[in-house]
Amino acid sequence: MDILFIYPYNEHMKLNQDKQKEFENKLRENPLLLKKYKTMYVVLTIFSAASFLLGFILIIVSSTLFQDSPMFVFCFPLFFISLFVFMFSLIYKNVIKKVEQGKKENINKKETLPTNKTYEIESDNHRYVAPDFSSSNRFNKKEYTKNEDKTGSLETKVCPKCGFINKSDAKTCQLCGNKFDNK
Repeated sequence: MDILFIYPYNEHMKLNQDKQKEFENKLRENPLLLKKYKTMYVVLTIFSAASFLLGFILIIVSSTLFQDSPMFVFCFPLFFISLFVFMFSLIYKNVIKKVEQGKKENINKKETLPTNKTYEIESDNHRYVAPDFSSSNRFNKKEYTKNEDKTGSLETKVCPKCGFINKSDAKTCQLCGNKFDNK
């Protein structure tokens, strides 16, 4: 429990980076300690907000109803105490935010896989043979033409200049007009 109070003060005093990372790793590994940290943040925030509101109300009441009241002596330091407590709650929030951000970075870390060059080449060459969807009756026929194989796809020529897919009997590209080598 004592570590909950030591770390925020030391962090505020610019504790060196190694000890900060070591403590944040402790918080990541120990969810119970992180839960204590979150409850301390909530408790300190509620306490500072309540004391600030109480001090504000008491100052207004003491200044309007009871002039020269000793209540003002009590309320004025209450403001500073509530601000001091709120500062500690913000330090707790900062530490919690760093730890949760570190957890998200570890979860979202993706390992880079080596690329499969042969698969890329095969998938790149796959576009050289494509079905011709110009007529739908072709799929209903049982017999095949000489340009079709049993899958029903037509052989095509791909223009090496622009990449447009042309019919197999084309002599020039329909898009750019490039002439094909007839072999």
